[in-house]
Amino acid sequence: MTEYSFDKNISDLYKYLTICAIEQRGDISLNGISKNPKKANNEDIQMLENFLSQVLKTNPCNRTLEFLKDVHENLNKHIFIHLTRDCQIIETKHHYVILTFKLNIYDYIYNIRFKAMFNQNINDYPIGNKKISVSYDKDSRSRSNNLEDHENDCKIRGSHIVSYGDGTYYRSNFGNFILDSNCEIIKNMNSSYLIDESLKLKPKLDPDACTLQ
Repeated sequence: MTEYSFDKNISDLYKYLTICAIEQRGDISLNGISKNPKKANNEDIQMLENFLSQVLKTNPCNRTLEFLKDVHENLNKHIFIHLTRDCQIIETKHHYVILTFKLNIYDYIYNIRFKAMFNQNINDYPIGNKKISVSYDKDSRSRSNNLEDHENDCKIRGSHIVSYGDGTYYRSNFGNFILDSNCEIIKNMNSSYLIDESLKLKPKLDPDACTLQ
C-alpha cells in the first residue's frame, strides 16, 4: 500500500483526527465515553480556551451562550479528554473520530465535542470531507434539570440517556454546528502540540467493531 500523504494546508486538529482514524487511536464507543480518559494538561486547556474565546464572539443564542460562559469561567476545574471512535466501516463505510472535553460544573457534566467523519473501505485509508462537527452537551442525573428554562431562540434537543461508570445520566444538547476544517476558528486553536513531529504513521486499516460503552 502506498504511503499516506497529508494535504499541506490541512489544519492541525483535522490532521490529528485523521491520524487517529488511520492508526485506530482511541476507544471504540457509540456515546463518546472512553474507558481511559486523559486528564487535560496546560496545552489542552489552552487549546480549549482558544476555541471558546473565538466562539463567544459569534453571537450564539442565549442558552448556548450560557453554556459556553460556564465552561470558559471554569477552565481551572479538572478537565478530562475522551478520544473515541465509532467504526462503521463494515456497516456504512463510515469511520468517526471524536475528541471530547468533559468537565464537572456544579451538578452537571459539560461536554464539548469535535467530530470528524471519514469514508473508508476495508484495508483502505480513510477519506475525510474536511469538516469538523462541534457539539455542546450537558449531562445531569436528573432529566428535569436539563429541560427547565429552555430558550425559544435555541434549537435544543430533548434529553436522552447516556451511561457512565457510576450510573445513568440525561444528556441535553445546547448547540451543534459544522466548521470547515481550515476555518480560522479551527486553525487558531493552536493544536500542533497534538502531533508528534517525528510521527511515522502506523496504519491499522482492518475495521474494529464498535460496541456500546
